[in-house]
Amino acid sequence: MLQGFSAGGEIGGAAAFMIEHAPVEKRARYAAWLQASMGISNLMSAVVGLTITTVFTSSQVSDWAWRIPFVIGLLIIPVGFYTRRRLPEPEAFSRAAAARENDRDPLRRLLTEHLATLVTGFLFSVLWTVAVYAFVIYLPTYYISPAVGLGFTAQQAFLATVVGNIVLIVGCLMVGRLADRIGARRIVVASSVTMLVLPVLCLMWLHAQPSTIVLLVVHCLLSANVAAFVGVAPATLPMAFPVAVRSTGLALSYNIASIFFAGFTPALMTWATARFTVLAPAVWVAFGALVCLVSVPALFRQIARVNG
Repeated sequence: MLQGFSAGGEIGGAAAFMIEHAPVEKRARYAAWLQASMGISNLMSAVVGLTITTVFTSSQVSDWAWRIPFVIGLLIIPVGFYTRRRLPEPEAFSRAAAARENDRDPLRRLLTEHLATLVTGFLFSVLWTVAVYAFVIYLPTYYISPAVGLGFTAQQAFLATVVGNIVLIVGCLMVGRLADRIGARRIVVASSVTMLVLPVLCLMWLHAQPSTIVLLVVHCLLSANVAAFVGVAPATLPMAFPVAVRSTGLALSYNIASIFFAGFTPALMTWATARFTVLAPAVWVAFGALVCLVSVPALFRQIARVNG
């Protein structure tokens, strides 16, 4: 839970920082690096996992080798200190901070002046968080779960994760560039609608033909679908909030969605696949896509109001 609050809380500041430093015509491609960098870290962790499960026996992994990824993860501490000390504040944020020096705090302003935008941002963030946690975080466990019955090994699951995260990284950066040219709305709608159908078809295919090749193709298709949405989400949602409350507004709306939907996704999917259907991850993401599509009209109206 502490890791979730920490990571989710940084989303707002990171996305606001990127779009406020970016030239107006390149905001989406700058912000796309937020999720692309997550793909890079996932790729690195998958390589570590693949290496550990290949080099060590199952008993060694259970006894002590599982600690190795956590030791490597401690590298975030010096990187975090360096980032906090060296990166300058965006000019737009500095101007807004000076203008509100004697104003109310951002949280109070959000709850009194921008409550509707918070709700809209929360609905939009449901798909943002659920898609990542269901397909990027949970699926490697899904592939090897005895309850699911696919029969893949840990090495095969990590291999799919490595390849899928390469697709995620490249896809996020491509979608960011595309959004700068054609706008974010069409990409958001198209990727959300695709998530209503494609994941169900992919998992049905995988269960019909559970081979390594099909696993890799399915995971790449799902990763590409996730990239199409999350590659543009960090450039979209922040623009619905004025600069003075942008970081706090995004962090709060994203974190609420993460707490109530994404954080419980792995445990919920483990239970649902065993009790109801092996297609549970696809159904869960389809639900998130419907919620997101409901929010789209209000979200883009608010973006137009804030940004003229």
